[in-house]
Amino acid sequence: MNENQTVIENSDSEDATRSCADSQSAETGAGSADAAMEETVGDAIFENSGADPNPDSEPAVSKADEDELADLRTEIARLQEKLAGQSAVLSRIESEYEEFYKLYPEIPVATLPASIWEEVQTRGTSLAAAYALAERRRVCAQEMAMQRNEENRNRSAGALKAQEAEEFSPDEVRAMSATEVRANLPKIMRSMQKWR
Repeated sequence: MNENQTVIENSDSEDATRSCADSQSAETGAGSADAAMEETVGDAIFENSGADPNPDSEPAVSKADEDELADLRTEIARLQEKLAGQSAVLSRIESEYEEFYKLYPEIPVATLPASIWEEVQTRGTSLAAAYALAERRRVCAQEMAMQRNEENRNRSAGALKAQEAEEFSPDEVRAMSATEVRANLPKIMRSMQKWR
């Protein structure tokens, strides 16, 4: 390597490169030397600027850059999968709300009890199905309560009717025979307490 080329390779400025080229052409005086010098200067400029003299070639990539690129691609793939999953969930929620509003247009979603939302979240039941199930349970509970109340009412009224049958009026006792009086004596005695 000659002295002029060393100066060119170590120089960071374009002015230094031109000075060296001018001094070389003055020394040699030949046109072919100028062309060779321009080529050398051009190579030196690309080396110093970090530019590739052959733009068609692949850039050199280090192992660390390749690893980082692979990590970034993996992260992008993971985020795309996550986004696709969230998109699917959002689509399912929209369809469930539409189904609910079609079936129960008079029921605002905000008024649904926590038990319905728990059913939707824990068991994956659709909103309309969870509401229908809760409504059915409520109706069954009401029917059972009404049935129990009716049974209790019948028991109470039945006890009163039985008592009435066990009580006799003074006229009923006078109309009884002696054997009927003996058979119903405890009832007659209880009845007598109420005659006064």
